Amino acid sequence: MMCQFNETYLIGHVQRTGFIVEGSPKEVTQRLLPTLGQDVLHEHHQIIDAQFPQSYQIYEEVALVENAVPLAEFLSISIEKARAILALDHLFSD
Repeated sequence: MMCQFNETYLIGHVQRTGFIVEGSPKEVTQRLLPTLGQDVLHEHHQIIDAQFPQSYQIYEEVALVENAVPLAEFLSISIEKARAILALDHLFSD
């Protein structure tokens, strides 16, 4: 799943993984974000470069119809079921 890794997402990620806790000094959070952002981007490129067989990608920023085929193939479901999943408001949310 290719989604937008904005500052809000990255802050949520570092909280979920325990790097920071709610109420941590903003300075600490701001120091972690660039490193975390680069790490996420690096891992993304490693996955793409590995060219795993039967690898499928769906993208947050493209239309539902464009994502339906790869999702349907990945899950071995109908296009209609894939569209229903993709229509969920929270699919790409944090």
